[in-house]
Amino acid sequence: MAKIVTFPTQPTQYQVDRQQALSDLLGLSRSILDQAQRGDWPAALDQQRQRRELLESFFAQAPVPEEADEVATAIQAMLDIDAKVTDIVYSQRQQLLDDSSRDRRSHLAAQAYLVHNK
Repeated sequence: MAKIVTFPTQPTQYQVDRQQALSDLLGLSRSILDQAQRGDWPAALDQQRQRRELLESFFAQAPVPEEADEVATAIQAMLDIDAKVTDIVYSQRQQLLDDSSRDRRSHLAAQAYLVHNK
C-alpha cells in the first residue's frame, strides 16, 4: 500500500497578517501594562484606544478553525494582562483617595489653627 506523504505548506499572506495582528495586540497589551506600572495613564489610554481599534479590525472577520487555538491563547494572555492593569488602577485609586483624605485633614487642621490663633 502506498504511503501518502504530506509536506508542510507555506502560510498564506492572510495567515501571516493575522499572526502579525495577534502579535501587535499582545505587544500593545504589554505596553499598556508597562505604562500603567509607570503611572503614565495618558500613554496607557492612548495605547488602549489603539488596541481597541486593532481588536475591532481583527474580529471583523471571524477566526478560522486553524487559528482558533492561537487566538484563544492570545485572548487569554490579553485578559491576564488586563487583570494586572485593573489591579494597578484600583491600587492607585485607593492611594489617590488616601492622599486626598490626608490633604483634606491637613487643610482642616491648618484652618482650625488659623481661626484659633487670630
